[in-house]
Amino acid sequence: AGFFPIGTVLGMMLSLIVVVFSTADNMAPRAALSMGCTRKQFFIGDLCLTLAELLLILLVLAGISLAEEWLFAGRMAATEERMTGAEIREILCQTGIWAAMGLTALVTFIRSMILRYEKKAFWVFWVVWMFGCIGGPRIIDAVEEAPDSLFGRLGNAVIMLAGRFSAAGWLGIGALASAVLLVIAFCTMRRLPVR
Repeated sequence: AGFFPIGTVLGMMLSLIVVVFSTADNMAPRAALSMGCTRKQFFIGDLCLTLAELLLILLVLAGISLAEEWLFAGRMAATEERMTGAEIREILCQTGIWAAMGLTALVTFIRSMILRYEKKAFWVFWVVWMFGCIGGPRIIDAVEEAPDSLFGRLGNAVIMLAGRFSAAGWLGIGALASAVLLVIAFCTMRRLPVR
């Protein structure tokens, strides 16, 4: 039997869901703009607030990991195969900050699209989200269970592509993608009408 820090992982998933779906709120930006805040000021403030929220979530997840490790110390000691809280915290420290920055750019981009195009953009992102939730697990399962199927080939192609770049390469790609998303989001926010 193995030990897996399910509390920490569920916390990550719940945090991601809350952050992504919070982008549908369009009352705050319109209220800020109607009270004299410039679009540039709101964009920078919203960007900083989103990043601060995500970094706070990282700290909370690290705390959950510590608590989980302390509560289940006996169970962890009795297992040979386990993922320890220390390993989870190491992952959070090594990739969490970069992931928070990338996710900040993504959330800002999604929010700007929803503010500008409203229901049209919301349903596009909802379809993408549902495809990830439903199709993602099927692709992962198909890689091992049915590698010759459409999902299996797609999963193997993603794995092959991921292996072509080093960690530094993926970091560069992520930084470039984040910059592009932020530029698009800023240009979109500049054209946002006040109602």
